[in-house]
Amino acid sequence: MIEERDLVLSNGIHCIADIHSELYARLKKESQAVTPWVYQKQYGKFVTYFVAVIIFLSLIKKLAFMYYDSSEEFLPEKKNSPTTPSVFLARIMTKLVAFNRYICYRKFPTLIFSYLGIPTSVGTFLVVMATTLYTLLYCFVPHPFYRPCAGFGSPPLSVRAGIMAISLVSFVFSLSGKINVIGWLVGLSYEKINIYHQWASILCLFFSWVHVIPFLRQARHEGGYERMHQRWKASDMWRSGVPPILFLNLLWLSSLPIARRHFYEIFLQLHWILAVGFYISLFYHVYPELNSHMYLVATIVVWFAQLFYRLAVKGYLRPGRSFMASTIANVSIVGEGCVE
Repeated sequence: MIEERDLVLSNGIHCIADIHSELYARLKKESQAVTPWVYQKQYGKFVTYFVAVIIFLSLIKKLAFMYYDSSEEFLPEKKNSPTTPSVFLARIMTKLVAFNRYICYRKFPTLIFSYLGIPTSVGTFLVVMATTLYTLLYCFVPHPFYRPCAGFGSPPLSVRAGIMAISLVSFVFSLSGKINVIGWLVGLSYEKINIYHQWASILCLFFSWVHVIPFLRQARHEGGYERMHQRWKASDMWRSGVPPILFLNLLWLSSLPIARRHFYEIFLQLHWILAVGFYISLFYHVYPELNSHMYLVATIVVWFAQLFYRLAVKGYLRPGRSFMASTIANVSIVGEGCVE
C-alpha cells in the first residue's frame, strides 16, 4: 500500500493540504518574487550568446588567417601590393599562427581518448571543455534549486536546465550534416564539426535529465509515490515530457561508437527518424512556455536552409546540366590495381 505523506514547512503550512489557503498564496508570491519563473528564460540566452561568441571568434580567426595567407610570403606576385600586410603586422600574424598551431594541433593519446569519446585535438578539447564548464556553472551555481513547495512554482533548477537544453537543440541540428552553416562560417571540415555536434548532443541530454529529476524528487519528497502518481495524472506537461526524453536517449544510444561500428546503415536511417520524432514531441511539450519554442522555430529554419543549400549546390537542384540529374563519374583503369 502506498504511504500518503504531506510535507510540513517550518512555519507549519502543509504543501498539499494547505494549497488553497491565503498563507500558501502569500508564500507562493514571495517565492516568485525572489526567484521569478519568467526570468529563467534568460539562461537559454546565456548559452546562445556564449556559443555565438565562440563562432564569431572562430570566424575572425578564419578571416585573419585568410588575410595572412594572401601576403607576399605565400603569393610572391602580391609583393608590395597595398593589400599586403606590413612587416610588423606579418610578424605578429606569424607569431599568432605559430602559437595557435602549437596549442590546437597537439594531440592527446589517441587510443585512450578515442575510446573514452573525448576529442584528441587539444584545440577542440579546450573549446568543448570551456562550453561544458560554462554551462555547468550557469546551471548549478545559481540558487535555490527548489522552491519550498512544488505549488509555489516549478523548481528553478529544472526550469533553467530545461531552457538551456532547448537552446542547445538549435546547435545540435545546425551542426548536423556534411554541409552546415557553422562549418562554412568557421572553415572546419565535417569530421571536426561532427565532434561538436556529438558533444552538444551530450550536453543537451544531460541538461534534459537535470530538468526532469527535480520535478520527480520534489513530488516524492512532498507526498511520496502517491503524489507523483497524482501529478502524472493531472499534469499534461509531465506526460508530454516523456516522448522527447525517450527519443533523445534513443538517439544517444544509437549513436554510440559500438552501434555505429556494427550497425552503421541502421544507425543512419534510425538517426533522422528519431531526430524528427524528438523535434515534434519537444515542440509539443514546450509550446508556449517562456517562448522556448522560438528556439525550435529557429532550428527548423536553419536546418531547412542548409538542406536547400545542399540540394542547390551539391544535389539535384544544382543549376545547369546537373539540374535534376545524378552526378556522372568516369572511371579509367590506369594500371594493375590502379584506377583514375
